[in-house]
Amino acid sequence: LVRLKYEDKIYTPYFFLEVSKKANLYSKLQQIMVEKCFKKFSTLNYKFSINLSLSDLKNEKFLRFLFNEIKKYNISNKLIIELLEDEELIKNEELNKLLKLFKEKGIQIALDDFGSEYSNFIYLQDLQTDILKIDGSLIKNINDKKIYEMIKKIVEIAHIHNLQTVGEFVENEEILNKL
Repeated sequence: LVRLKYEDKIYTPYFFLEVSKKANLYSKLQQIMVEKCFKKFSTLNYKFSINLSLSDLKNEKFLRFLFNEIKKYNISNKLIIELLEDEELIKNEELNKLLKLFKEKGIQIALDDFGSEYSNFIYLQDLQTDILKIDGSLIKNINDKKIYEMIKKIVEIAHIHNLQTVGEFVENEEILNKL
């Protein structure tokens, strides 16, 4: 995940991502992060993920860059593309063709932040995902009985669809054990 370091402070995307979009710098920022990640992980024996929005996946110039970098660094078997939730993900034929192309190259697809905003179980049926990432807002509150039961059902449904599950914000052993 992109971070900005300024005067010994580290800023999350919350503080600058929208500004980068308004300043027409978002695409360049994405390209810088993709290249840095691909270069770093091309020499490591780990899987890694990058977050992409629907607008990233609709940007032909960015897609050409992305596919060139995948080939250049030979990282398709390590790469996981995390789809940021967007209500337009549902029934998007062009997106499904693109996801199929990614999967043919050995790239895994994750649905990020499931359980927040536009979450819809239809994603699990219509999108070619491999991994379901449960939103951290749920995981942080796993001790709440209703939220615990909701997480449990999300995991059960994910398993029905043969999806791996990942919990965001697993910050201590207590949460890990409960999860």
